[in-house]
Amino acid sequence: MIKYLNILWAAFWGCLLLSCKGNSTDVDVDPVGTIYYVNDSLTNFSNPERGWYRQVELWSSDMTKSVSEETMRQQRENKGLTLYLFMYYLPDFVDKDFSPECLSWMGDALQNLRASGAKAFVRYAYSNGYAPADKPWDATPEQVSRHIEQLRPLWQQYSDVICAVQAGFVGSWGEWYYTENFNMDAHSQQMFALRKQLLDHLLQAVPDDRQICLRTPEYKILYLNTTYDDPLTETEAHTGTAKSRLGGHNDCFLSGSNDVGTYDSNASKEYWKTESKYIFMGGESCALIEQLAEDKRALKEMEDLHISYLHNSYYGPLLAKWRKSGLEEVLNRRLGYRIVLDNALFTAQPKANQLFTVDINLHNEGFASVQNRRAVELIFVQGEQRFVYEQNDDPREWYAGETKMIKLHCILDAKMSGTYTVYLNLPDPYATIHDDPAFSIRLANQDMWEPKTGYNKLGTIEVLPK
Repeated sequence: MIKYLNILWAAFWGCLLLSCKGNSTDVDVDPVGTIYYVNDSLTNFSNPERGWYRQVELWSSDMTKSVSEETMRQQRENKGLTLYLFMYYLPDFVDKDFSPECLSWMGDALQNLRASGAKAFVRYAYSNGYAPADKPWDATPEQVSRHIEQLRPLWQQYSDVICAVQAGFVGSWGEWYYTENFNMDAHSQQMFALRKQLLDHLLQAVPDDRQICLRTPEYKILYLNTTYDDPLTETEAHTGTAKSRLGGHNDCFLSGSNDVGTYDSNASKEYWKTESKYIFMGGESCALIEQLAEDKRALKEMEDLHISYLHNSYYGPLLAKWRKSGLEEVLNRRLGYRIVLDNALFTAQPKANQLFTVDINLHNEGFASVQNRRAVELIFVQGEQRFVYEQNDDPREWYAGETKMIKLHCILDAKMSGTYTVYLNLPDPYATIHDDPAFSIRLANQDMWEPKTGYNKLGTIEVLPK
């Protein structure tokens, strides 16, 4: 179908160029041979590292319970669920190191996650209540430090399926508020010092291509010892610095003007709006204090804050409202990234052993951009023959609401000759899951996705022999 569109459009543009001869400077047309793709604007489909997430609570008090590969696989295949929040509650180890059995139990869940084709944010906490009876709320800084060091090998081993690590450890629910050991009133450099030490350790222990997500923008300001006038810039993004690796999660999203203390000022919210173009942002709502969750306002908030992920079960009344109004269907498509190809232009009359180029125009209809590293590959297939060419473009720079041209190129193999199908592949760069199509990005175009391979079909070409 794409090949026939190519021929029809070529004929159309040829006629148009002839009719406009003598006044061509006033006409802006695409070159003859441009392929136009159809936007699959209404289909809801899953993609890695974005969308609705399911929260799974894993308690050290019952390590016989975990989350199975089969359950997560069925959730992905039947409901399109590719994202989880693994909440590890560890009250049995609040005053001692993790046992080998505990570390094995934590790793098993991540192994099942990988095998199922899904990914997760991970958080660690020691309690899930704020009443005095729920104490101890957290461990001492020294014990937390030992736990981080014990977790380092797990984070390294399973970084492929960890979207990001939520800072956790401090306070009930790991939300950095109700705390016995890290200063409740941590709004100054002096009072924040223990949390800064924890973040230093996390940034060093978690693989440097993964973010650490903080509960409020103030915590990032205190850690960096800067101001809300100094947000992350495009030049600084994805460089591996602490500034580029500290993301956010809002667990009272849309609940009120300051989201129950998430923001300490309008400046702090504006800071996250700017930063979230380049860092993970998402979370869940909670009891609604003000009417900020009306559909139009909620949609604007998600666009402004570049929301990548939301809890699929909380806050229940709000989700029921969105389901009834139809907003849920919009969010199914727009949470995170949604990449649409507009058109592409291939090298005319490509030859073996010579340069081949593809100029692609695309746009991102999602709220956010891709956040973790992503490979880009041009693939040529003829029967059992397959040629793969890695590209150096970065999908993290295909920003929400923007159109971008990407220029792909390769020297065709000297053995190539005849008809080839050309694909764009956006796999995970980790070798452990690179070839699993569940971890590849599907583009939002008709007649393009191949679920068995995870490839996106661009068209066909005839390669002349060398």
